[in-house]
Amino acid sequence: MNFLFASIEDLNDWIEPLGGHPQLRTPNLNRLASRGMVFRNAYATVPACSPSRTATLFGQAPWQTGVYTNSQFWSDHYPAGQRRSIIGAMRDAGYATIGAGKIFHMDVRGIDAEDWSEFNTAAKHKKYPPISQTVKTRELRPMSDFGPDPTSDPYENFDAANTDWLCRKIQPGQDRQFWAFGLYRPHLPFIVPQEYFDLYPPVVDPPPGLGRKKFNPNFLKLQEGLPRESLDFINRRISSFCGRTTDGNLARNWPFASSPCGSVPYVCLL
Repeated sequence: MNFLFASIEDLNDWIEPLGGHPQLRTPNLNRLASRGMVFRNAYATVPACSPSRTATLFGQAPWQTGVYTNSQFWSDHYPAGQRRSIIGAMRDAGYATIGAGKIFHMDVRGIDAEDWSEFNTAAKHKKYPPISQTVKTRELRPMSDFGPDPTSDPYENFDAANTDWLCRKIQPGQDRQFWAFGLYRPHLPFIVPQEYFDLYPPVVDPPPGLGRKKFNPNFLKLQEGLPRESLDFINRRISSFCGRTTDGNLARNWPFASSPCGSVPYVCLL
């Protein structure tokens, strides 16, 4: 028996099997959904990378690990080298654990070498010059840039290199293999080859819910019983969120808000 563990960074319900955005096209995920089971109610333990991945890979909630933000890491709670993650458990069970891409937070920098029989460390992230006008004018930070990849070979990137590497490792007749790969897109920045933006008209529909002001920061019932550290974190995030989602900001940054329409199908077609 073999296992394939796939992690796609920041992929939400903007895919055809879940219908989160009516214009997006994700044919490969359609094929996968038709051959398996689709869970239509799924929730992240924390809407942030490091704590969510830590909870998934180690099977414990943030209030058990203390990992609540991206400035905290699984190694703050679990000793390295003890194979405490699901990857390490599979290796202890006699499986060859073969990995590539962003599985743990910080991709290659976040792995525990003891978990893996083999892990691809050769793929590197690209560095891009400013592309969008909002980044060029410093309205958005460089990590929030978006647009077509301007480099000479837009298909030489972290996700493509890791996908090709892992596909070469998967061969007929193998047994007791645990393959794991993590795609960095559609995480920021939303920079992918031009052809994926060309799939859509110049103006796309807004995703359901954007700008409808259904979020009520004064509804405190959901915060009842949370520890002080959690409440402090929530209040900081609410203040930041409310500052970024005014009508003026939504209108000014709509090209940014719609740019995942190119990034999502890119990772789904790799």
